[in-house]
Amino acid sequence: MNRLFKITALGLSVLMGCSLCACSATDSSQEQETSTVPGLWIEREVELADAPSNILALATTTDNQLLCATVRASDDSSQRVDVFSSADGVTWNATPVYSAEIPGTCIEASLTQDTILILTKAEEGEQIWYVAKEAEPVQIQPTDTDTVNISNVQFVDADSFFLTGRDADNEPVSGIYSLQDGHMVTKVGTAMGWSGLAPSSEGLAFVSEAGDLSVLKANGEIQKANATGLATTLAAFCDSQGNYYYANSEGLYRVANGGSLKEEVVPSSGFAFSTQDKVIASLAYFQSSFFCVIGDRADDSVHLYSYTYDPDATPPEQVELTVWSLADSPTVRTVLSEYQQQHKEIAIQYTIAGNDDLSTEDVLKALNTELLAGSGPDLIVFDGIDVTPYIENGVLADISDVLQEFSILDSVRNAFSVDGKTYIAAARYAIPAIWGQADDMTQITDLSSFLQFVQSCPPRSDCNLMDNAYYEALPAEDQYAISFLTPEEILQFLLSTSTTELITDNSLNTEQLQQLFQAIETIGSYYDMASYRTEQEDDSIVYSDGGDSITISGASREVINGRARIGRDLIDSPAFLGWIAKNWEGRTPELKSAPGLCERAYSPKVMLGVNASSPNQDTAKDLLKAFFASDIQNTVVGDGLPVIESNLDARIDAAVETYGTDRDMLADFLKGVQTPVIVDQVIADKLLPYAEALAKGQQSAESAVQAAQSDLRLYLAERG
Repeated sequence: MNRLFKITALGLSVLMGCSLCACSATDSSQEQETSTVPGLWIEREVELADAPSNILALATTTDNQLLCATVRASDDSSQRVDVFSSADGVTWNATPVYSAEIPGTCIEASLTQDTILILTKAEEGEQIWYVAKEAEPVQIQPTDTDTVNISNVQFVDADSFFLTGRDADNEPVSGIYSLQDGHMVTKVGTAMGWSGLAPSSEGLAFVSEAGDLSVLKANGEIQKANATGLATTLAAFCDSQGNYYYANSEGLYRVANGGSLKEEVVPSSGFAFSTQDKVIASLAYFQSSFFCVIGDRADDSVHLYSYTYDPDATPPEQVELTVWSLADSPTVRTVLSEYQQQHKEIAIQYTIAGNDDLSTEDVLKALNTELLAGSGPDLIVFDGIDVTPYIENGVLADISDVLQEFSILDSVRNAFSVDGKTYIAAARYAIPAIWGQADDMTQITDLSSFLQFVQSCPPRSDCNLMDNAYYEALPAEDQYAISFLTPEEILQFLLSTSTTELITDNSLNTEQLQQLFQAIETIGSYYDMASYRTEQEDDSIVYSDGGDSITISGASREVINGRARIGRDLIDSPAFLGWIAKNWEGRTPELKSAPGLCERAYSPKVMLGVNASSPNQDTAKDLLKAFFASDIQNTVVGDGLPVIESNLDARIDAAVETYGTDRDMLADFLKGVQTPVIVDQVIADKLLPYAEALAKGQQSAESAVQAAQSDLRLYLAERG
């Protein structure tokens, strides 16, 4: 008999990742209380027998059983796949419905009532195995194409399956294949951006890259449904009535058969799948409950949860706490979810203010108006915002008392202290850096020498990232210094190490701006950006290696691919240097701070401030504390380094153990930061047109400085 544990509850009034409740009238000096509405979704973790190493898929049967395909390691070369059944989703039969020994490591699967299709990785590459009840596993080798890097396998119907991958030329391949002999039934146009694949009675339902709900027929025909504007989907299923259900970090949603609108069914706030280090891998609906397989990237564990609605459950009266940010943040979502689970008496409303309808400047004007009027959010995330005016205008509370119990890196702790008081606390940070061979790096000591080095190497010509030639190494004498795809990338690179010197006492330093503009003009002219044809963005990729998350920019991958000599990245992981050494033909890179106008610049991230006028100030400060708790600081979500020294040391030690990196050198680089640089998004937006004109030779640095000064004058005056 298996048991259920870890019960949490949250109301239906939860929207967009956090609960949103109606406020009752209270004295403004007191913490606000919210009214209660009956009805709660109840989350329960389902414990399976034998603690499987992975859960591949869920499915339901026509005789009212819930199926779960689990994996256990057998030896180094194979894994055992068991398909278990349950009549209630609570108690699971000890004996599997059927089992199979599968070579390699099981990656994903598509499960039906009587069969399972499994994608594995083995020494020989990807393999596809088909297992039917009471039958031996059969390997299906796709024919008619040399398909590698297979990323998806799903049943289309009883006789065929769908897969995506790449051919020998690294071109995307998508097709429908026969389950009988593996031959391609029909080729499907590029499907690399598809998500939420779910077998249905009509074929294979999916969400297209454009966000359209569609169905792939067995003959290769794609039928677009009425629903559009759907988000990237982590898991999905179709019920017997043809209704489409999908899940992401914001909740569980339903699109009725033939309908055009998505309906939120289960909100995410306070639940296991709401944080970005949790990934929903499979989804099913059974006996009035949703079942989700959720993987935890922090420890590579996997769990099965059920979600059941109780119409009679009533939540306790809650204090409403508002959290505001310009852009979404994985750390914020992680903290809010965990805090919400631990504090049912608090309803957190998380507002992400930045959107396509309003400019960043207009969004900040609205925030400033509220704060100066003595209202506004309780806790503010200031990423992308210059915090100096907010500190000077007295709209933020002193949080020194909150931070005193944490051993925060001195350079980060003291960055926002004035007269012994602290008004902003950064929970993460990252470091703008360049890296390359020692001989090259010794030539770069400042911005001027950096520009000289760029011009001492061949220029980088325009190229299309989709061309195969782009991935071929250049001869050493033809390698360019560093990659910039657009003028915006040059601007961002320079602002990350210079913004603090540009604005002093809310005034523009024109001499420093001239230096930056001349640098953009120099690089753009030398690279002949005026002739660039392709519109492309830096294609950063996040890798998971050694228990850490490592973000590698497209510019750095050009060094690894043998095209550029120097890489550039925003270092957010101690494992970065080791990963580069491992993947750069065994060469040891040298790492240093990116050149600019500031010494040892770093980027504070998840910058938190408490509204001085908040009626919920104590609660807001308590929530702020949660950002510095050891478990949160240890959580790797790819948005920066921990600021608590002991947590940073632990990640440094892990990187050293995994890669053999010089510890003293790594610790000195990560801890030796000096100057916090906040890139004000409004200023960046206003400077971008000048950067584009400078890089393309359409304007001189002198005239651009004069125009930018005039353009920024009003904003800086209003900001102050």
